[in-house]
Amino acid sequence: MHFFKSITAALASTVCLYAPAASAETLKAPLLGIDSGFFLVPSTPVLERLIDLGINDLRDNTVWKWIETEKGEYNFDAEQQRGVDALNRAGLAGSLIIWADNPLYEDGNTVTTPSGIKALAKFVSAYLDHYPNIRSLEIGNEFNSSSFIYGPIKEFSSKQLAEVQYNYLKALDKFENIHNMRVIGASAHSIAAGYIWALLDLGGAEFMDAISIHTYTTEPEHIPAEMNVLRRHPAMADMEIEVTEFGQQDHALAPDFFWRNYCTMSQAGIERAVWYPLKQRGDGYPPVLQEDLSLSPLGQALAFAHKEVQGVPVEAFKPDPFTYGCVFNGKDAVIWGEPRGFQVNRSDIALRRGDLRPFDRDQELSRDRVVLLHTDGAPIDLGSDISFCPQPVVADSYHEFYRPEEGENARTAPGVEGFRRYLLVGDESRIVDLVTCPGQQRNGVPWRPYLCSAEEEFWQFSMMPASFNIVGSAEDNMRVVYDYESEREQLLYVDTEVSPNLLNAGGVTLDILIDGEKKVSEVVEGKQSNRYGPFAAPLGADVQVMFGPTAMPQVYLGDFRVTLRNPTCACDFDVCELEGEPRINGAPEPEQAAATTE
Repeated sequence: MHFFKSITAALASTVCLYAPAASAETLKAPLLGIDSGFFLVPSTPVLERLIDLGINDLRDNTVWKWIETEKGEYNFDAEQQRGVDALNRAGLAGSLIIWADNPLYEDGNTVTTPSGIKALAKFVSAYLDHYPNIRSLEIGNEFNSSSFIYGPIKEFSSKQLAEVQYNYLKALDKFENIHNMRVIGASAHSIAAGYIWALLDLGGAEFMDAISIHTYTTEPEHIPAEMNVLRRHPAMADMEIEVTEFGQQDHALAPDFFWRNYCTMSQAGIERAVWYPLKQRGDGYPPVLQEDLSLSPLGQALAFAHKEVQGVPVEAFKPDPFTYGCVFNGKDAVIWGEPRGFQVNRSDIALRRGDLRPFDRDQELSRDRVVLLHTDGAPIDLGSDISFCPQPVVADSYHEFYRPEEGENARTAPGVEGFRRYLLVGDESRIVDLVTCPGQQRNGVPWRPYLCSAEEEFWQFSMMPASFNIVGSAEDNMRVVYDYESEREQLLYVDTEVSPNLLNAGGVTLDILIDGEKKVSEVVEGKQSNRYGPFAAPLGADVQVMFGPTAMPQVYLGDFRVTLRNPTCACDFDVCELEGEPRINGAPEPEQAAATTE
């Protein structure tokens, strides 16, 4: 017991992370828009309400087949067009989506032939002649998916879709009024770098001013890093990026989700961000306006950001890998992260919830609930104006997800923080390294940057920050390894969160080893959240968490997360608690394989 007693007294001050002042990086908050849907449901009261709110950037749709019902003849007074017509005349159309299907061409399928694409370009030019004050055009909607394209093009590969998109952009650019217009290309669902790179390889950057992305498959905390992967293509160096749809279906968390995205989009250099939707569409996504045209809780957050925050200078706050924040123009700020207490050191800073109501919760950070700060006094400096409890998290597979540069891997790259990741394959436990794949570079893979096998035969493996997918044969016998080298003498809890979507009947094995000594070995057969330990980890100790399907062939599609926590973190003020238990200086006695299942 000598080892544990000797380190316990010192651990509270040596192994916990305290928040230093973050290095300031000046950025700009994105312009804000809303996906309005006036092409579906025109509404004069809604339009008037938006004008009253000062919201002047709406994304909507131009439906080609409603306007050109005879070849070469355009009826801009068509009944179906009146909602978007009103939007255009009011000057509120921030961007319009161009739909590329018309029954007059290619049997009503999405056009792909030179004659069909030429007809589309002529229509768009005529549209701009009629509505010269439109600010930008978006060429298609989620063009890399099958949701909004029709006919044979649905079977195209991502590279073939990129070629069609390129042909659209090139044909449109031949018209002077389109050439002089802000053109937004790619129109991608997700940060599908493989698809976008294919478009850029063809020379698409020459014909567009920005690319558009919908970030539905990327968690807010990972937007900057995934955008950095996208920008590894030389043609992306100076290309603007618009997120022309973001949203989610949890109404209670929608305001917090908005702020988490808005902050990290600021850090990613996003030019414009568009919330989906304005009003309820029947798909469960929280709208900005409720049925009585009052602002929803989400709408309160967005309206405030639209009025006070969009376009202002932003300072990123990242004191450690597990805490996030932004300061907007010195007056407003947002923070969130792994749970730990905090206190405000200035009396002129007011705390608010994500929907702008007064903050009435315990002063503790949350993974998915933000804290807003506001002052009319001196500029906010989160490094000095907020004191945080010590950081109990030592490593976390969600927050610390490294995407190796070309020629690197996730096991040996110098930039890896927290866990080194790799596969053990076969009975001989051969190491297979993981590299960055761009996303949608071929069929059957994630549509976002992810970790993939460096060896082609294991192409059915993919790892994202909160999940991974394994489909392997009996010969493969793949196991995922999360490997942490202890940076000091410490005690560690190992927390695991498992949530399979598809799992073979045998379940998955979970092994925890410290310096090769197996501390835990068990089979997980369903959704579980477990805590193991605490375990003694000397300086330089190798802490491994291994996870893999047991039955053959191997199948695991689902979420997995592992977090290492220090059980001895103490706080200097009373508000600091971790998961309902006070943090104390004394450490629990070490256990070899104790687990608490939630």
